Amino acid sequence: MADWATVEQALLQKEKELLEQEGVVTSENHLDGYRYTPVTNVKNKETWEVIPVPASKPTCSSADWKHTDVLFEIGQGIAYITLNRPDSNNALNETISQGLQDATYELHQRRDVRIVVLRAEGKMFCAGGDPKAFSDAVAMTDKDDRKAA
Repeated sequence: MADWATVEQALLQKEKELLEQEGVVTSENHLDGYRYTPVTNVKNKETWEVIPVPASKPTCSSADWKHTDVLFEIGQGIAYITLNRPDSNNALNETISQGLQDATYELHQRRDVRIVVLRAEGKMFCAGGDPKAFSDAVAMTDKDDRKAA
C-alpha cells in the first residue's frame, strides 16, 4: 500500500499529463501558492504539564470546600470526589459542574495525589443531565443568558 505522499505525487503527475494533452504547459511548482499544506506542531506533553483552563475561577479549594452537591476529600496519595445529590439520582446541574471543576482544578495542581476515585451517594451513580436545569436554561432570556456567561 502506498503512503499518502506517493498517491499525491501520482495525482499531480496525472494532472500534468492531462494538461499537456490539452496544450497547457505548467511549471513544476505552479500549485505552490494554492495547495494547502497543514503545519502540524505536535508536542508530546505529560498530562501534568498541560494547564487546565477553567470556564471560571475556582470558588473554593479542599481547605475551604463549600460545595454540598460534590464532596471532596484528599488522603495520602488518593482523592475522593463524591456526587452528593441522591434525591435526584446525582443528575448533573450547575452546582455539580462547578464542584467537579473546582476539584479537578485543585487536583491538577497537586503532585502528591496519584489516584482519584469518583463515586456517588444513593442508588444511582449519575442520571446524566438534570432535565430541570435544561428547562431552566431554555426559559432564560437573552439578557439572563449573557449575564450567566
